[in-house]
Amino acid sequence: MPTKKLYKSLLTKAVLLFFSSSYTQEKADVAPDKFYKLDSLKHSLSTATDSLEVANLSYEIYLYAKTDLFIQNPDEGKYLMRALKIYENLKEWDLAGKVYIALGGIYYNRHQPAMAMKYWNLAKEQYKKTNNIKRQAVTYNNISCIYINDSTEYGQKQMKAYIDTAIVLSKKANDPLLLASPYDNLGWWYMKKDDLDLAEKYTNLALSIGKDFNRSYSVQAATFQLGMIKSKQGYTEYAIYLIEKSLTYNALRKTDPNYLDALIELSKLYMSIGNYKKALYYQENYQKHKDTLYHTEQAKTLLELEMAYETQKKEQIILSQDNELRLISAKNIFKTKLIWATGISALLFFGSIYLYRSRQFAIKEKHIQEHFLRLLLSSHEEERKRISRELHDSVGQNLMLIKNNVALKSDNETAYMISQVLEEVRVISQALHPAVLDKLGLTTSIKKLISDADKMTDIFFTEKIDSIDNIFPKDHELQIYRIIQEAINNIIKHSQADSACIYVKNATNQVIIKVKDYGVGFDVQDLTQKNTLGVNTLKERSGLVGGKISITSVKGKGADLTLIIAKP
Repeated sequence: MPTKKLYKSLLTKAVLLFFSSSYTQEKADVAPDKFYKLDSLKHSLSTATDSLEVANLSYEIYLYAKTDLFIQNPDEGKYLMRALKIYENLKEWDLAGKVYIALGGIYYNRHQPAMAMKYWNLAKEQYKKTNNIKRQAVTYNNISCIYINDSTEYGQKQMKAYIDTAIVLSKKANDPLLLASPYDNLGWWYMKKDDLDLAEKYTNLALSIGKDFNRSYSVQAATFQLGMIKSKQGYTEYAIYLIEKSLTYNALRKTDPNYLDALIELSKLYMSIGNYKKALYYQENYQKHKDTLYHTEQAKTLLELEMAYETQKKEQIILSQDNELRLISAKNIFKTKLIWATGISALLFFGSIYLYRSRQFAIKEKHIQEHFLRLLLSSHEEERKRISRELHDSVGQNLMLIKNNVALKSDNETAYMISQVLEEVRVISQALHPAVLDKLGLTTSIKKLISDADKMTDIFFTEKIDSIDNIFPKDHELQIYRIIQEAINNIIKHSQADSACIYVKNATNQVIIKVKDYGVGFDVQDLTQKNTLGVNTLKERSGLVGGKISITSVKGKGADLTLIIAKP
């Protein structure tokens, strides 16, 4: 029978329709060219005489329109209700269940959760009676979406209970493709709870299933969601890459909610990194497609209201009131424009004042912070200088007396140990405050710092240093010395390098300092995100001397620190 053949075809497409997407399982992931042409279907419907065939064709038209048009199809509800009425009259409950799921999806996408719950519950109870495990998994997953954004304790428990049941049923049905949507929803749920590790885990599971079964809509949804997770984790550039990639999949139509979500998220992300051109581009695209959807939905309502209005009002009353309405409308338009002009002018005026005061406050705050930082580092250096002096003048002198006393008694071993302690005290004193900087100048101090590092470590240090004495104030010279000292210490501690080099170039208008090692390297982005104390200290010290510091590195190829300081 043609009806049975059509019924089998319908079941195949329905399975693809309900089991291949994320969030609610009712979007199609099937290429439109695999369905009958819409005109052909409508022609078949107009000539059909068998009730079940009429219902199946009505549902087939809905599937085709859903795949090709999605939200913009104004007749989707009409064909579904026609199919549902026939299925219920014929007591074809399994077929009716598919329509319940589809109607629930329509109401859910139109933000009517109560109606969505009504139809999904009807489907759930029907598939329990027929023990249809696959369809039960779909309905439990869909119902979980009702609670996915509910932050109450009850809502959270309901969401977890429904999604867990959907996963159990999907595994029981031995159909891995069914798991894509529950895993995707779990990923979204954990992301909303800021449990980003679990969110990433389940989203990647959904992505893997989508790729394994070549379901482009599932891959698109999971890719977009993974981008949202990476955004929350602080990986803005990677988040942008993933979300832009999600826009390239063929399964995504410009009328899909996912498309709009991706556009607005990209606008926000580009705004956060200061790329206002890209941010504006995606914002304008979002607004364009959002307005298209809005007007498509509103056009039908407005047309119905206009027809009702025309049938209730007499032509003579409309004509007699036309001039009066125009006059009132003109007055209202003038008043509205005047109010808007006044409001915008006031907004611009107060906005300008606010921006000016905010800028002045930010400048003042920056100056205060810089002054406080100078005081802090200055007091820190003074304390280090005091401790260094105490070690040299007091502890060092006492140890020297003890050494001489021991030497007189011919206790060579003890004298040697005291000599070692004296050397350690000297090194500590030098590290606390470089006395050589005061005596010999910045250039010689830097060379000695490099020479000491070369002697005391296995790293081969080379240097090429121009004279930069008497260019900067004394407090600036100390900060420059400390920056180079910190960079060399980092090489010794972390680089595992065999060699390193330090360059100091006295250019016409600036001094360029470069510290380079050939060690294991590191991830600069990871270092920046962790905001380590060492990096912060380097940045603060470079800021105090009016310099700009940059750090570059490639894993396995070493690291490169560059400091550029303008001459006073």
